[in-house]
Amino acid sequence: MEDPAQATPHELRLPIRADWVEQLPVIDAGDTRTEWLVLTVLGLGVLLLGLAYVQLLSRRRRNQVSSELVGMNQAIAEQQAEIEAQHQAIQAINTELLSTLQQVSQQRAALERQQTRLAESIRYASRIQQSILPDAEQLAHWPPHVIVYQPLPEVSGDFYWTERQSDNLLIGVVACRGNQMPGAFLSVLGASLLHQLAGEGAALDELLLSLDRRLRASLHARQAASTLSVALLRIAPPDSSGQRRIGFASAGLPVFRQRNGTVERLTSSTQPCGGQANPFPEPKLIEWTTIPGERLFLLTNGMLDRWQSSTFEEQLASMQALTLSEAGHQLENELQRHQQPDKQAVDLLAIGLEL
Repeated sequence: MEDPAQATPHELRLPIRADWVEQLPVIDAGDTRTEWLVLTVLGLGVLLLGLAYVQLLSRRRRNQVSSELVGMNQAIAEQQAEIEAQHQAIQAINTELLSTLQQVSQQRAALERQQTRLAESIRYASRIQQSILPDAEQLAHWPPHVIVYQPLPEVSGDFYWTERQSDNLLIGVVACRGNQMPGAFLSVLGASLLHQLAGEGAALDELLLSLDRRLRASLHARQAASTLSVALLRIAPPDSSGQRRIGFASAGLPVFRQRNGTVERLTSSTQPCGGQANPFPEPKLIEWTTIPGERLFLLTNGMLDRWQSSTFEEQLASMQALTLSEAGHQLENELQRHQQPDKQAVDLLAIGLEL
């Protein structure tokens, strides 16, 4: 036997023992069918091993995919549970919102009903208050006049008033403390008391004293919240020369007298009727005889407060050349000029008389 170490570089010789060779099966080289059978068995064996390996790999892959699918399904299930929980929470919120909307709708409907009833009550109160104002038949007995009346919407705390007393004509303006509803209630009460006292024949100064007493008794009030500021004129019939005898008394309001190119402010008493802790002072009765072309202007506080840059006397002095009707329009224009749209906060009333 040759030594393997002595083999050429391109040859690898394995040691083969003789007993190994003797143990190998002897195949007849001439038997072709046996060779093909052996080859076929070997091929099938290799094929089966390959198929088994492929099946093993396929099973491992299926197991891996199945595990991944199980994880994905679990994640999806968790997401679905979370979505379901969110859906239930949203449904609960929607239910609560729907309940809240229904409550708001019911409250809104109730509020609208209350507002409707309140508006109807205010309109009815406005009609009642309009009934205390002089009508066209009463105004026909007045001397030439102009009325500038801009009350707050619906109801007012200011009103003008008239009454016959024997042959004399009584004309007045009244400002009730408090705008709109409080002032409207006071105006109805004040007009009723004025008519009662005028019917009893009281003189102007006595009339105001009685008005103060009855107002306090009617309201049981000793506070400043229930007051009436009043300016009253008593106009006698003209005499043979056309002159009239005028009487004036007031409680908290002036009269402006325009004649001979001058304007005077006359005040009888600066304290309004009712609602004061101190006794009402006796007002001063002011009397005079008119001259041709004389004008008198009665105003409530809201109108007086409109003139900030100049006094009302100066305003009247600037309008002496105008007719009484033109002077009324001028007053309205001045009010419009000084007043911002939708900003009227008080009632406005002025009466001009030409004697």
